[in-house]
Amino acid sequence: MQRLQRWGIPAVADKQGGLLDQPIVRCLQKVLRAVAMPDDLHSVASFARCELACFSDSALQGFIQAHDTDKTRLSQLAEHAASAAEVEMFSRIDAASRTGQVIELLEELIDQSDLLT
Repeated sequence: MQRLQRWGIPAVADKQGGLLDQPIVRCLQKVLRAVAMPDDLHSVASFARCELACFSDSALQGFIQAHDTDKTRLSQLAEHAASAAEVEMFSRIDAASRTGQVIELLEELIDQSDLLT
């Protein structure tokens, strides 16, 4: 709870609702599911639609249709990124999935995104 508060994430229930109902927490949960299940279409597609990745309907459809069975779904996100910054972010998330550096990934995503603004 203290780490969440240091990151600026409200860690108690307040007028905005409970901690797990906060938009930032829902987005980070989607990241964690994609990292934990990198070849699960639902988990990766759900992450692709969250505030961090922001895939459009057409981008998501292209991602789903272009599945390469030699790669995980998560590793293929970078191929459908709209910018170099997204390619870097998706590559970093995929690397964290393979190496288990999840806490470092979450810290980096929170520091480099506008999820808290």
